[in-house]
Amino acid sequence: MKSVKNIIEQIIIENNMEDEVRFIHISDIWKNHFYKYANNISVIKYKNKVLYLKTNSPSWRQEIAMQFDTIIKQFNFYLKENLIEKIII
Repeated sequence: MKSVKNIIEQIIIENNMEDEVRFIHISDIWKNHFYKYANNISVIKYKNKVLYLKTNSPSWRQEIAMQFDTIIKQFNFYLKENLIEKIII
């Protein structure tokens, strides 16, 4: 007999929903660990190891662009695997 966890994982895989589930996890990490940026920069999408962010402020865009490598490393640390390779604003 399969556990509920295994059934859910199977449904996610069969419906190609891995990135959507990761997006939810990434959004939570953004709010909880990157709160310095969270009020001014939003996570809008995650697909194929690319994290898409949005801001309306050029100064915040510049600030975050200078931190890409650090943010990627921190995200992958919190995710416990290398799921983010690139950030696009």
